[in-house]
Amino acid sequence: MTNQEELSGQSLNTRSISDSIGKVFLDTDGSVWRLLFQNGSKFLGLYKPKKLEFIRDQSSLAESVAESVQRATIEMLDSWNTTIAKPEIDKLADLISPLVDTCINAGEKKFRKELLDALGTQGEKMFSSFANDKFEEIGRAYEQDRRQERVFQTDGPFPVNTRFRWQLITPKYTYTAFCLDVPPQRRTIDMCGVKRRLVFPWVRFIVYFVNGELYEDVPSGDNDHGHCGLGVFYGSKKLQSQNEALYFCNLPEVNYQLPFGTCLGSGRPPIKLSDPNWNLTLLDWFWGSGFYDGQPWSTELWRQAASTIPEVSNIEEWEKFSMREDSLLAVCKLPWIQCDYNLGQMVKAVLDYIAQKYEKSQESLAQKRDGQLKLLASQFREQLEEKILFLGAHFSVPQNMVQGAKDFLSVQITNLVVKLTTSLRRRSKKMGKDFGEHFVEELQQKGE
Repeated sequence: MTNQEELSGQSLNTRSISDSIGKVFLDTDGSVWRLLFQNGSKFLGLYKPKKLEFIRDQSSLAESVAESVQRATIEMLDSWNTTIAKPEIDKLADLISPLVDTCINAGEKKFRKELLDALGTQGEKMFSSFANDKFEEIGRAYEQDRRQERVFQTDGPFPVNTRFRWQLITPKYTYTAFCLDVPPQRRTIDMCGVKRRLVFPWVRFIVYFVNGELYEDVPSGDNDHGHCGLGVFYGSKKLQSQNEALYFCNLPEVNYQLPFGTCLGSGRPPIKLSDPNWNLTLLDWFWGSGFYDGQPWSTELWRQAASTIPEVSNIEEWEKFSMREDSLLAVCKLPWIQCDYNLGQMVKAVLDYIAQKYEKSQESLAQKRDGQLKLLASQFREQLEEKILFLGAHFSVPQNMVQGAKDFLSVQITNLVVKLTTSLRRRSKKMGKDFGEHFVEELQQKGE
């Protein structure tokens, strides 16, 4: 069937023809036709008008179908983009705005918390390190001063009446003991608040120092003083050997147990080896103190001597005995209570006792110092956090940053829509091509 016959065989009115111009018509063999006007022309001065004819389209049926599908799809995409996508994006932007504010506020709170935790922890470590460094510096300075004060030399002159000297040296401390031997004498002392003139045999003062300072066995509790490192014993003759016996002193306030010190109350002057007259200062303080019958332990030796030696059964008898012309000789022959240790054994036992107790107490002081450091560090951290929290309360995200975050999200969403639309356009072309090829294939199979 030709295009002329097809056209003449149809009864078409003007409107239907006008609507059909340019559209695709399919032949039974799969050819593509279009109803188009052919332009007129002049020939030998004669004008030929336009003619309405069926023109065979050079494109294939598959291409024509693909173009139709693509065109319809793109029109739908454009319509979707205008009527649905853009309004939905605007709605999404309105929804995003409070979400952005919420996220920024949450981020601000998290930032503050993490900042406080980080600065607090680092501040505590920094303060602990700083304090430890300073304590080391202070310790070194103190050690240097202490060494400068220790002017006593092993081979130097001993104080008056000194008979022996001992030293126990540990990695950290030096423990020194001296034995002063004082001949028999009469002395006026304070016995329970009354001045008494009393006679004494040989008196052996054993003095203990730690790093050049008089040792004090500080008790636990509310007492502000303890037993000082001064042991007082009697002797029957001048000291010749470390193996000689020791006898307990019957004066009150002299202890009968390790470390055999004395407890004569406060007011004791500082006794240091750096003072060349330390022995005179110590003995003047001892004889000038008051001897009182305070706690039970302080009168134990007094009671024992009184129960076995008639000459000192009470203070009146002792004072009466002291008035005898031969009392300086007789007092050395009295049956004083003998100690279980001789001189050498006594000093060794006391030095061991002092070293163990003193170094243990220093460890406790170090632990206490560490505890104080940790407490100071914790307090420092709390104060630091309070100050940072005060500053953080006035911290806020700048408004331009908030708007910038919103603009950034809006741009990203718009870009996402553009990418989606572009992707759909590419997919619509492929879909149109596949559909056209499949359509022609189906049409040819039916024609066969």
